[in-house]
Amino acid sequence: TGFRTAMLCTLPMMLKKIFGKLWIYLRSNRFLSRRRKIIETGRVWLMGLIINGNSNRVLIVEKGKTYVTKEEISGLDIEINGNNNLVEIEYPQKFVSCRLKIEGNNAVFSKKYSYSPTLKTFFYLGNGCRMEIGPHCFFNGGISFFAKEKKGVSITLGKGVFVGSDCIVRTGDGHTLVDKNSRDPLNEPQDVRIGNHVWLGSRCMLLKGSAVADCSVVGAMSLVNKKFIEKHVVIAGVPAKIICRDIDWEETDFAAYTEV
Repeated sequence: TGFRTAMLCTLPMMLKKIFGKLWIYLRSNRFLSRRRKIIETGRVWLMGLIINGNSNRVLIVEKGKTYVTKEEISGLDIEINGNNNLVEIEYPQKFVSCRLKIEGNNAVFSKKYSYSPTLKTFFYLGNGCRMEIGPHCFFNGGISFFAKEKKGVSITLGKGVFVGSDCIVRTGDGHTLVDKNSRDPLNEPQDVRIGNHVWLGSRCMLLKGSAVADCSVVGAMSLVNKKFIEKHVVIAGVPAKIICRDIDWEETDFAAYTEV
């Protein structure tokens, strides 16, 4: 009983010393240098950067110069499984709790500079797919982009696109719809296009083949499943339709915009 009591008294002190030493090691240069090692040819493992395959490149564009990086990118976890994939990110840029995953070969992810943050956004690219994001785009968290299911399909965002929280954009349906008799597939994946200066309200979903033209707004919780080529419109509903024309929008809220 005396031994047990002594152990219970000293255990907290022992654990404090152990975790204290572990914390010092995790912050040390020795640990930081180890985590940035290349484990083997064709495979790079870092905290926040995993590359499996050959001829994959992660490029940083900064102040007009482009260079290859094998360092993790703050706020963005990158995982690449395949060959000859390209990731190109232009600075300035601010990622917060974001993830980029590529499965397959010859995929391209490109994101231009932005002074607005990209918050809690998941980007997924399949074999041979593309995702191109223009400059000055804003992502407000809980957002997912899926360019997959068919080689060559793409998701494109223009300049100054604002994406509300919990939006989903995808080029495919996730499962295959087939003709009952011929068994031919019916829901072929298609590109998604979002123009310049577009505002997607919270919880929107843009499905395969959809498009939103420049200077338009998609109302919250809308389902866009076709191409809208007319500019300066408000699109809303399930499925979405044009409910207002000849509009534009500003980044500031109503109070700031009307302040004298």
